[in-house]
Amino acid sequence: MSTSDEELIQAMELYEDDSSSLSEDDILNAAMDLHELNQIYEEARDEQRQYQRHLIEQSGGQIDPNSEGRFVFDLQPLQRQTNRRYGIQERNYEVRLRQEGNVIDRLAPAIRDAMQQSVEEVLNNDRIPDNHRLFFDLFSNRLAAGTHRSNGMTMGDWRHNPEHVDTIFENLQQTLNSNEDFAMDDSFHMEITTVAPVYRQVRGRRHRRKKSPIKELISF
Repeated sequence: MSTSDEELIQAMELYEDDSSSLSEDDILNAAMDLHELNQIYEEARDEQRQYQRHLIEQSGGQIDPNSEGRFVFDLQPLQRQTNRRYGIQERNYEVRLRQEGNVIDRLAPAIRDAMQQSVEEVLNNDRIPDNHRLFFDLFSNRLAAGTHRSNGMTMGDWRHNPEHVDTIFENLQQTLNSNEDFAMDDSFHMEITTVAPVYRQVRGRRHRRKKSPIKELISF
């Protein structure tokens, strides 16, 4: 049997009230609720730390209690693929989730930092012009909606409008924080997508913009 946040708040309020106004049963029930919640928290924390330990060991590393843990999203570009029928070009990136250093208890800021570095890696590609758009998706069974998608902005805005960029990553962190049961597991992965207009030569006319996009999909 689990304890809800509302029940925990009620139990804490009972402790904070004047003890003379409480019955022995009220005090006992509040203590039991707090003890049960603490057990649930410790079990979830231990499970999450074991998952992260496995991530670190997968890369040949070991937990270093003297260093700060961090997630790393490695991007490995694969061969570009072209769909001539729909005028779509795709480049997939083989992405490997790694963890370095120590275990991480505060997941939201660590995921935000790793995602921001991955986006910056794409932005540093000078071959992607400023009129392309970039957005990212986060998928996890531990999210209430199952996914979180960022607002799509042009590459130019990503590169030259830091205020809007900060807002996008703050929204990501708030989404993670608002899902109290969120944890890293095998259902967790993220995608970065860049989209550009496709221009195709039409006989007897100048180039015109088609609705079909060029899509670069970065998934991990």
